[in-house]
Amino acid sequence: MSAKMKQMLITVILICMGLLISDASAMKLTLSDKGLMLLNEYSPHMSGIKATILEKRYIEGVGVEFDIYFPGNEELENSIYYVFSPEGTEEVFKGVDVASCDAFELKFTIVAVDGSTSEENTGILIVGAHMGGAYRPEAISLGEIQPNTAVSTTPMDTDKVFRAGFTAHMLTKKGWKPNGTTVTLLIEPASKDGILVPLDDPSEIIEPTSGIIYVDSNASGADNGSSWTDAFKYLQDGLHSASEGDKIWVADGTYKPDQGENKKKGDKSLSFVLKKGVAIYGGFPLGGGPWEERNRPGNTILSGDLQGNDAAGVELKENLDDKTRSDNSYHVVSASGTNFDTILDGFVIIGGNAKGPSQSSFHKGGGLYFKSGSLTVSNCVFKLNCGFFGGAVCNRDGNPLMFNCNFSKDMGGAVYSSKGSPLIYNCVFILNHAKEKGGAIYNEYNSPIITNCTFFRNIAYAGGGIYCEKSTPIVNNCILWDNSSRYGKLEPSQIYAVEATVGYSCIQGLTESLQGNNNTELDPEFLDAENNIFDLKKDSPCVDAGDNGSLPPELNVDIDGTARLKDGNNDGTVQIDIGAQEF
Repeated sequence: MSAKMKQMLITVILICMGLLISDASAMKLTLSDKGLMLLNEYSPHMSGIKATILEKRYIEGVGVEFDIYFPGNEELENSIYYVFSPEGTEEVFKGVDVASCDAFELKFTIVAVDGSTSEENTGILIVGAHMGGAYRPEAISLGEIQPNTAVSTTPMDTDKVFRAGFTAHMLTKKGWKPNGTTVTLLIEPASKDGILVPLDDPSEIIEPTSGIIYVDSNASGADNGSSWTDAFKYLQDGLHSASEGDKIWVADGTYKPDQGENKKKGDKSLSFVLKKGVAIYGGFPLGGGPWEERNRPGNTILSGDLQGNDAAGVELKENLDDKTRSDNSYHVVSASGTNFDTILDGFVIIGGNAKGPSQSSFHKGGGLYFKSGSLTVSNCVFKLNCGFFGGAVCNRDGNPLMFNCNFSKDMGGAVYSSKGSPLIYNCVFILNHAKEKGGAIYNEYNSPIITNCTFFRNIAYAGGGIYCEKSTPIVNNCILWDNSSRYGKLEPSQIYAVEATVGYSCIQGLTESLQGNNNTELDPEFLDAENNIFDLKKDSPCVDAGDNGSLPPELNVDIDGTARLKDGNNDGTVQIDIGAQEF
């Protein structure tokens, strides 16, 4: 029996099995529309899957629309598993009594096929809510003829709430094949009386009233972290005393990984190891202050320059081998197995030097080394960090969320990401350097989403801006300009990728491969790029030229704190700008 016949047979059996499953009698666990925005592609049992999500759009009060591209008719080409990472799911359902639920339920609606709602569309889409290893499939007609909506109610084992999401599979029929088809699928909570899981709005962080640990290098009190007066002098001591759910507030000053109780001075292997579920906020004024007085990122510095002897004026490409940096921390910050509630916000991360043994992690991620799980990095500046794989950030098998960050003059490429798929929004990448590939970002074996970012004068032998190897990035609303590689400043120097989905972006040297989808090759007209001011001039072609649906609505300000979604050109239409800064 051929693989295709086996696939069809298994699908039919699953459908029949689904008909025998009785509806849940107790409460049903589901995702809110905002919770659906947290879905990240993760295919643990189906390595090599080729169907992709081209775009997802949050529809307030309704759900999330996914544009799913099915490239072919063979196994793994017409199926997609789109789910939370194991670590992410656990935290999304945190606080929910899953023991009271006996089913996971989602509603699916076919909105369009290849942009059309014609009744002439043929074929069947098999969809299902996916919880752990359980999956109850439902069939939806691709045409306008009903039913074009299905509710999947998957019985769940409360011991397996470690993976949740949805599946979609194109059922090949005689006389019709799904080759190269894009299906727009709306997914929403199946019932409003189920358990809905909200997504906190990161732009509306409420000042915590408990669980705060204070750190201030100039404090002179009891050194126990209980108040600004009695704050810990060293961040390492604050981290040591923190547990999941705590917040650490850090006043301006310079903090180094080898400072603190039981820390060996000059130990390059030490780093600030983030704890799962602990949020660390910098930017508080000298001596401390209330939440409202934070200045992000301010002058709260996490430094790997342990001896304070880093030489100034060293040519960027020589930093990794500079003798004055040979005694710096391998990683300034590190984390593993954390979740999105693990937050690093409002810091300047500087001076990491990942020049350790090649068989160790000390070879990667001078500013931040991250492995597995999830992490939120926001309102941070990474500069003058070095590494063979990711001067500023190395991400291995993780799915970090990074927004409103600035990466400048990092050697070894700013961000290196392998297998894990980062979400990068509202970030600026300038003057970063890699000897080989990916001056700003290097991706391999992943599907990152990069939105409303600005890439300027990054350098590498290949892919000065973004380099992708066996990676399928989604790049929207971005400016890639004046980056260089062996191709000069042509399109491959701005972004080098075989299977990239790029839209509403400004790309120098734009060629036919990326033309269309509202991309432009016109000069973005920065206000003063020579002085690293990337605000747009009034007549910039990037003003009011982006896609409103690409940026999650929770991220409603740009990297400077300016409100997004304005009518910048006064034409009566509210539209987001291209790039990290809104006009």
